[in-house]
Amino acid sequence: MSRLTGILGFSPLGSFTMGGTPPVAGVNTTMALGLTYFSMIQLLSAKSTYMAGWVIGLYKLPTVFNPTRVASDYNTGANLVNFSGYTTQALAPWTAAGLDAQNRVLVTAPLVVWTPTNVLSPCPVAGFYILDGAGQLVGAQENPAGPIVVGGTLQPFSIFPQFLEQAIA
Repeated sequence: MSRLTGILGFSPLGSFTMGGTPPVAGVNTTMALGLTYFSMIQLLSAKSTYMAGWVIGLYKLPTVFNPTRVASDYNTGANLVNFSGYTTQALAPWTAAGLDAQNRVLVTAPLVVWTPTNVLSPCPVAGFYILDGAGQLVGAQENPAGPIVVGGTLQPFSIFPQFLEQAIA
């Protein structure tokens, strides 16, 4: 299982079905492919090339993510974060893929910080979204504890992006 910590879930390889063609009841077996750490590092290295074009942004209103969502669900209209000094930010450069202390394969990007330059009224931040290099929505994450209010000049808001590949237990 792969996951961008706190953001979304991916399935890098899916499952494989073995047995007769067409599928035969009681004969076919679906199983997950086990990967070596080396293979997981290689796969995540390939993904990080695609991830190099990603940008991260914030949104204001609680918006439950589902796979049919599009970028405009998060970055336009009433959901647009509007404190001065706010803009989407690039998620780059990603580190080289490697193993952490729990033998999970991961890459990280530098800490992303937004610092309002002039906030006259509080601005809620309900979560963040990620767009690919073409502006398509990759995913979004709502803060499970509810919106965080950015309420003053120079009050920073930050996110530490990391992408983990975890073994399926």
